[in-house]
Formats: sequence, C-alpha cells, structure tokens
Amino acid sequence: MEISCNHIYQDSHSNEQYRILYVNIIDNEVTVIKTSGYGLPYPVERSEIEYEIESGLLTLVSEISNAFNMDKLTDAQKRKVENEWSIIKDFVQNVPYCYYGTERKEFLTKVTNELNVERIKIQRILHNYWSGGSTKGALIPDYHARGNRTQLDKRSIIITGRAPAEEDPENLRKALTSEDIRNIKVAMKRYYNKDKKRTLMDVYKQMIFDFYTDKNTNLIFSSYPTYYQFYYNGMQFRNDITRTGEKAYARDHRALIGSSEGEAFCPGEKYQIDATIADIYLVATFDYNQVVGRPVLYFVTDVYSRTIVGFYVGAEGPSWIGAMMALYYTFINKVELCKMYDIKISEEQWPCQGLPISILCDNGELISKNSNNVVEELGIYMQNTTAWRPDLKGIVEQSFRLQNLSTLSTPGKIQPDFRQRGGKDYRLDAKLNIKDFTQIIINYILLYNNRALRRNPQETDDIIQDGIDSIPLHIWNWGIENRGGTLRQIKDELIRTALLPKIIDVTVTSQGILYKKNHYICDYIIEKKWMQRARDKGGIKCNIKIDPRDTEHILLCLDDGSFEWCERTDASKGKFVDWYYEDFVTYEELQARKRARIKTSMLQKDGDYRKNVSLIIQNAVNRQKVVFIKSKAVKNNVKNIDEARFYEKQLKREAEKFTPATNYDEKEIDLWLGNEESYSEEFLNAMDKGDSDE
Repeated sequence: MEISCNHIYQDSHSNEQYRILYVNIIDNEVTVIKTSGYGLPYPVERSEIEYEIESGLLTLVSEISNAFNMDKLTDAQKRKVENEWSIIKDFVQNVPYCYYGTERKEFLTKVTNELNVERIKIQRILHNYWSGGSTKGALIPDYHARGNRTQLDKRSIIITGRAPAEEDPENLRKALTSEDIRNIKVAMKRYYNKDKKRTLMDVYKQMIFDFYTDKNTNLIFSSYPTYYQFYYNGMQFRNDITRTGEKAYARDHRALIGSSEGEAFCPGEKYQIDATIADIYLVATFDYNQVVGRPVLYFVTDVYSRTIVGFYVGAEGPSWIGAMMALYYTFINKVELCKMYDIKISEEQWPCQGLPISILCDNGELISKNSNNVVEELGIYMQNTTAWRPDLKGIVEQSFRLQNLSTLSTPGKIQPDFRQRGGKDYRLDAKLNIKDFTQIIINYILLYNNRALRRNPQETDDIIQDGIDSIPLHIWNWGIENRGGTLRQIKDELIRTALLPKIIDVTVTSQGILYKKNHYICDYIIEKKWMQRARDKGGIKCNIKIDPRDTEHILLCLDDGSFEWCERTDASKGKFVDWYYEDFVTYEELQARKRARIKTSMLQKDGDYRKNVSLIIQNAVNRQKVVFIKSKAVKNNVKNIDEARFYEKQLKREAEKFTPATNYDEKEIDLWLGNEESYSEEFLNAMDKGDSDE
C-alpha cells in the first residue's frame, strides 16, 4: 500500500484529521501531525498506519495541499506571513531532521531566546506550516473565519493614584477613556512615526490642538491627558522603523544577531569589494605644482581571513574602469603587481592570487551589464547588497577606516577641521602623486595583513588547537593548507579579456567593424571577406570587447570563444585623434543639444527663404503680364530660344566683365525677342559687336 507525503487521513471515530509529513523507508516509520490544535509531528509505525487504512479506521480525505492566494492579502498581512516564514524557513527545509524532537527542541529554545517571544508562538507557526501542507501559504491565517476586532477595554472613570503636589484647579487630571487612547494612538501614528524630526512634546501639543481644543473659540478643554499619560500610553504605538526608514533602521538600530564569520569556510570563498574617495589631495605626475584632487581608492578583502587581497588607486570616479582594475589587481600575482610600482616583495609576503567563488559588492558599478562577463567567463558569482547598507559588507568598510587612520600625517591629508570656519586649505599641502600614494597603500596593505586582530575571526576547534595567531595572513595560509582553498589560477591575458566591457551586435560594414564613428579591421575579417559580404548583402553583426581607455584597438569575439585584436583603419585614424569613448558620448550629446538649439533658427531661416522666393516669383509673374500686354506676338517667345539665349549671354558677359562695362538703360531692353523693332539701335549695335568678337 502506498502512503505518500501530504495525504490527509481522517479518523472515523474521533473525526480528527492527520497529515502525512514524511515516510522513512529505512526505519519503516511515518511522521504525522494532527491538523487541529497546535501539536507537533510525531512518528508512527508504518504497519500500524497501513492496518488502520485497510480496516477503514483511517479514510483518505485529500491528496494535495490547500490552495492559498496571497494576492488578496493586505500589506500588513503579507508582512506577517513573511515575518513568520523568515523565522522558520531555514529549519523546516532541513528535512527530515526538523521532525526530530531533539533538533526541534534546540530550535525552539534558540529562537525564543533570540526573538524574546513565547515558545507557544513559534510552535504555532511550525504547526500551521506542517499541517497546512509544508508550504509558505500555509502560514496565512484563516482571516475569513475571524470576527471584527474587539473594542478597547472600557476604562474606569475613577482617577487612581496620588494627586500631584501642584495641580491646576481649572485643568484637573482625568481618567483616560478608550477615546483618549485612540487619540494618543492617532497622534503617534500620524505625527511621530512619520516624521523623525518631531519630538514627543511637539506631538503631544499637536494632539491637544487636534482633539482637546474648541475649534470655534480655540480654547483648550478643561480636562485633557497630561504629557506623562501621553508618554506612558503612546510608547506602545511607537514604530522606529517607519520613523527612521527601513534602511536606516536596519543599518543603525537593528539587533546585531548576525556576523560575517560564518559566510566563508575557507580563503577565496567570498570577497568583499568597495570604493571610496580617499581623504587626501594629490598633485599631477606631469606637474608637481598642479593639484589634481582626491583619488578613488578600491579595496578587496577576503571574508574568511580578513586579508586585503586587492586594491586600486586611480583618478577615475567610481566606475567600471576602476572596479575592473581592482579585480585585475586582485586576481594576478602580487609580486608582479608590486614590481609595477617599484616595490620588491616575496611571494610569502602577499600570497593572494587567483579567482574566488563569489564577490560581495554594493549596488554600484558592479551591478552593470559589464559584470556579466565576470560571471560568464571567469565563473565568479556576483552578489549585491541593498542600497545604503554599508553594514552588510562591514569588513571592507573597516579597511577604509583603518587606512584613513594610518595616514593622518601624510601631506595633503584632509583633517577633521577642514569644514570649520577659517579651517586650513589642505589642497595647498599636497605633495604626493598617484604613484606615491599607491606605494603608500601597498605598504599599508603589507602592514595590515600582518597585524594582530583583536580576536581571531575563525575561532573554530581546529584553528584553536593549531594555535594560529589572529593575524590575517596567518589565517589565510592556515586556511589554504587545511581547508584547501577555492582559488582558481588562470592566465593574466584571459583575466584581462574577461574584464573588458562587451558590446553586442556591432555592425560590420564595407569599411570594417563600425563602432563609435570608427572602423576597425583585422586579418580574420579580411580572410573571411566580411567587408565584401557586408557590401554585397548588407551589414553583418558581431560581438566585440573594448577597453574604454584605448580607441585604437578593439577585441573581436569569435564563435569558438577565442578573440582577435582589431586596429583602427587608416581612414579612421585621421579623425578623432586621441579621443576616448567617453569623448564620443560627450560629442554626440553636444551635437544633439546643438541641433535642438538651432532647430528654431533653421525654421525661421527656412521661412525667410520661402518668403523671398515667393516675392521673386511674384515679381517675375507680374513683369511677364506687363510684357504680354505690350507684345503682339505671344508665340515668338518659344520659337527664338537659341537666339534669345545668345543675346542673354551677351548681356551677362557685358554686365560681369572686369573691364569697364557699358551701362544700358533697362527701358531700352525689350525682353520680347520676337519684336526686333522694339530694340534700340544702340542695343542692336552691341549685340552685333558681340557676334564679331566671337
């Protein structure tokens, strides 16, 4: 006989219903729970269940879980369900151990102590989940079976307690009624919980004005709650989450029951990355007297050992270029990295090299599409925290704080008094350039990785038995040796290509690969005759990778996963010299603004042009009408075109020649060529003279 999970059976004698939660084939046991009450699961012999089913004592009622619709719930009801689910989800998903009494007892004890709630409440949540079919929707209470909310308790009208030593006889104390409690509740929710700037005294005065003041005379009633009554009863309606905001409350006021220590089992399992603007002014490399502002500093730290595994110092704002370089410095060999900045170290001083499993970052530059390449090509899982929650990556945040404290005496360092009136301008003290500051950061990292922490972040039995000091680099080395580590090693060239931004569906034209007004070619597209095909059959699409700092080259992505470097064509090199891709974006934005700015002017000029043309045409039409009236042979204007063109040419030559010209009176020129008698003798002589010249 088949007994399946989630089947509900009903007892024919007591009408009680039981749900099957788990069938243990090895121990031949079935875990069941009574759907009524708040009981918890318990095991029953499978043979006993089968006997009762065969004998008719148990009847199958339902084979599926109940259907739940959370869309019809209010926001408050949804929050209630989510809150209960967050409490039990990690425990109930650990099947079948969650059904064992010992594990369940430990869970109930732990949760009741952490959340400071009654044990029966957690037990009720577990019962509702299991009896409802082990789904999240089972936590939805039966709201349809509930009545209206009960009214507030009726309070006594007798004033209790000792009278104060000083009391205004015109404003005696009052015993608070249900209506007074409602007024206090409304005032707290309306004013205090929604505005963190309002004090309790201000809210109390607002409540007196709203509920205990005559609106006609603006006089306060003779009896009203005192401030202490308002404070005592109003605190139960205080909500710090809505007052400060969920993110600010979670960052500054939440209970600190979690830690980053359990997020990683070994070095390289999880890194944290973040950027900040360093509190120091630097000078230019090309001119030591020119201040270039404050650099951007990236740190990458290992969660397991607290070791700083990567960094980057640059003039780029927090952007993908800076994050890309920080990741590249994190993955490569640190001996070669330090050599780039004229610092000699050994492999043992900074052995952090390779690709981690995951990287935790904020909702900044690493949430862009460029980070998809890190996931797809390097196999690193990217995790993003919610916005405005630096506490969720506190390890790397503390690295910035400690670095800032270690460089207080550095020239150009911003001190706490820089915002004060008359404070010193620390820009004038700047002496270091970017390379100098980078060298300082490298030396700081070497110091940080070898300094003793307040306590060991991995206080496990094996690391305590081995007597490992609470030094980040010692913990890193121990973890690599004893926990194995998860760092993967690949070539630097593959790391560089994977970190470059990828551009999808770029067009190949007859002149090469077109990107940002430039054409690029390589041997591959020449051999495959892409440009000829594009000219004959239209554009071809391809994928490329770009280095935003280099417009002379792009990287062509081939279908087999390989890459080909392409160079800018000679025709493209003559324009946009030494431009970056950001310059092209800025140029296009400026051009768009310019086109929008001159659009009205162009419309006005077009209107003026049309007006002038219209006047010229109208004058020509009117002039021809006058000629038609004077002329007797209208058709001659078509017959003598060649002769008229010759005479017109002679007139044009006479008027435009550089030598002194003969001035003719316009009245002497009859445009109607068919009537030669109308021409003056002087005009005809001029025409004859032109014939003789030719």
